[in-house]
Amino acid sequence: MSESTGSLLTRVCEIRSRYGPGLAEEKTRLVTLLARRRLGSSREVESFHDAVLFMRAFPDDAGVLDACEQALRGFHRRGDVVGAQRDLEGTGIAGTTMSYPFSDPMARWLAAREPEGARLVWPDWERSGELDELLPLLTRKAEAPGVDDEAVSAREWLRNARCEGKGDYATLVERFAALDAAPEAREYLFNKLDVPVQWNLGGGPDSRTLARWQGDLPQYQRGPLEHGRPKLRQAVRQVPRIRAANPRDGQRLVDLSRSTMSVRYRELEAFDYGDPRDAWLADAGRGLSISFVGLRPERRLWPESLYGGLFLKNGVPIGYHLASALFGSSEVAYNVFPEFRGGESAWMFGRLLATVHGFLGATDFTVFRYQIGYENQEAIDSGAFWFYQKLGFRPRGGAVRKLIRAEQARMRASPGHRSSPTVLRRLSEEHVYFHLGARREDLIGLFPYANLGHKVTKWFASHGGSTAAARRDAVREAVALLGVRHRSSWPVAERRAFETWAPVVVLLDGLKRWRTARRRELVSVLRAKGGIHEVRFVQLSNHHQPFRRALQRLCVS
Repeated sequence: MSESTGSLLTRVCEIRSRYGPGLAEEKTRLVTLLARRRLGSSREVESFHDAVLFMRAFPDDAGVLDACEQALRGFHRRGDVVGAQRDLEGTGIAGTTMSYPFSDPMARWLAAREPEGARLVWPDWERSGELDELLPLLTRKAEAPGVDDEAVSAREWLRNARCEGKGDYATLVERFAALDAAPEAREYLFNKLDVPVQWNLGGGPDSRTLARWQGDLPQYQRGPLEHGRPKLRQAVRQVPRIRAANPRDGQRLVDLSRSTMSVRYRELEAFDYGDPRDAWLADAGRGLSISFVGLRPERRLWPESLYGGLFLKNGVPIGYHLASALFGSSEVAYNVFPEFRGGESAWMFGRLLATVHGFLGATDFTVFRYQIGYENQEAIDSGAFWFYQKLGFRPRGGAVRKLIRAEQARMRASPGHRSSPTVLRRLSEEHVYFHLGARREDLIGLFPYANLGHKVTKWFASHGGSTAAARRDAVREAVALLGVRHRSSWPVAERRAFETWAPVVVLLDGLKRWRTARRRELVSVLRAKGGIHEVRFVQLSNHHQPFRRALQRLCVS
């Protein structure tokens, strides 16, 4: 008697994360059978998809990997996917569509990638009327009579402006890209319009189904998944090997990062402005690679540095991270995508911190309160606070520490006790911290580095405002203080980085008493902020103790 489709699906979902004798063969059989069966609902389609994707990332053997890969590559052709288009919209599954008002950088990326396939959804565009007001900014002078014609709507004008092979969306995005304005102003105007786009994922590489990094040979899961918590201090010191990606691979990593996040309705500045020249890959072991992508020089944070990246398990993106760094302190954000939870989250987090320790020189780590539940329902639902607490992260405030002790007492008295959402929200009111060595106070999220911005604003105010003349004065004085020569021969991005730091240099107390060699080293530090690899700035500033001390004194003076 043949097995029902429902029983096959139930079984494959039961064993997807289990490993042992006979399970590999059973997984291969079930996936192969279900790849040819039509499922009864969109919920069943998504359940099967996510189970297969999990097994593709954590395969028992080559048979499981091949069966999963074959099933996923045919997903966009499945009758149940085609028949449930409306219900599956927004799932990121191959063969479905996404509808979302992407921001300017993502819109430009998508319009270039899908000039015809990305479709402007006029009926859903609530703010389309505002485009009429912006048309004079988007047109050339010779087009002005057409724009002034009140009988012609913005939609009709855009249809006239379309080039062959490009739809309304790509045309509009290109017009904004050509706008003669500062990038920030152009992006603000585009983002304010909330332009809805429908993106047909088809059988291309941008869906959750088929997003892949083609890297090393696959690593098979020979035993149970590692659900235990690592001893974090030991784990952090086991630094993975990390290598710079070549420009082609760097671009692939940026594109993969963008598509991986966008099909989950997430946009991150670290990926929107990722620089393919500053891309890295760490071999974390067990088939896990962790990517790091820096920001383009003109978009970098200040004074800290930021890298973002993906967790790639056997080439499948299973989560993402952000890591900022300054003076050996790092803020980290960590997220495993829902379909891969129940895997090896704690072990992966340990590998992330080990890589940040080796790559960015961090010895102290901050997890901001949003990550543990502050105004973040997903983190509340997952009990994120206790994940970090059990690994050794601690808040500083007495009230939260007292509440932790009370909850731990309840857990000891009643092993089944779970913190309520109300308690979890109270526990997440502060950032949490982890130290490899002695406790420090100059941590990102704790130390008042924001005061640098206030100091610079006051300096400009005392010099007539942030005028071109005031900026030139700051650069001229910084050049004299540091003995800079031949600045005109520097790369443009390095000159701009130095100009950004110039008013801070002027404000640093005691700079004139530094040895000449230390001042020259500071010039290298500041130039590195605009270099190709921002990690160089992190490394040089970590080791320039006079700069660190002077900058921190400035923040608290």
